[in-house]
Amino acid sequence: MRLTIFPRLILGYLLIFILVLAISVYAILQLQQFETVTRSIQELDNQILESEKRLSDSLLSQMRYERKYVILKDRVLYDIIARESERLIGMVNSILDLAKMEAGMMVFHFNPTDMMPLIHQAIAEIKPLALGKEIHLQMENPQSLPEIKMDRERILQVLRNFIGNAIKFTPKGGQVTVSAVPKEGTLEVCVQDTGPGIPKENLTIIFEKFQQDPLQRSNLMKGSGLGLAIAKHIITAHGGKVWAESGTGQGSSFFFVLPA
Repeated sequence: MRLTIFPRLILGYLLIFILVLAISVYAILQLQQFETVTRSIQELDNQILESEKRLSDSLLSQMRYERKYVILKDRVLYDIIARESERLIGMVNSILDLAKMEAGMMVFHFNPTDMMPLIHQAIAEIKPLALGKEIHLQMENPQSLPEIKMDRERILQVLRNFIGNAIKFTPKGGQVTVSAVPKEGTLEVCVQDTGPGIPKENLTIIFEKFQQDPLQRSNLMKGSGLGLAIAKHIITAHGGKVWAESGTGQGSSFFFVLPA
């Protein structure tokens, strides 16, 4: 006997995916109804998580009942669905964050903060991904830095995005370097990689929502096209600026500057 739950599950997740995307786009286009839409999307998030739990419970129950008939690929299929549902929820949350920022509804909590521990934390979190691709991830010339008034969690979000992108687009055996230096009353943070680079004409549009470099899309890298747009909003809200320097075949350097 084969498990029959998965075809229905896939159809159900496909319908949820379409509904979530439709409501998310509506949230961006209809910001005046933002709070109502937010509640709707969060309810769908909860439905996805509840469906995943029900699936797990059902699967385990059937595994106990039909243990000798369970096929490994069904377990693998469940794992794929679980990962994709988490990615979908992450994308929805990114859309909500961006919509809040564009509507001026995002609340920031500014406190004097040391940048160095944030950089070390982001590097430590992403280090396993770098090791998996045999990429050398390092902090260049660590030094004492001035405290900056910032929203700690939001700046950490920017660091994760910059470093994560660098790891994603750097080939096996490459290098990613993070640096932070005081410059004329500001603090400049740079994430440099040895990836394929970005054509100069695309260095501005990659910070716009739903935009990715064509080279990245051709490599079938997964992404929502929202991370850099969110990073730009966060840094701008801190009174800073963000930009990238690159060229095809030259690697890329992503910068942000905050007032010290």
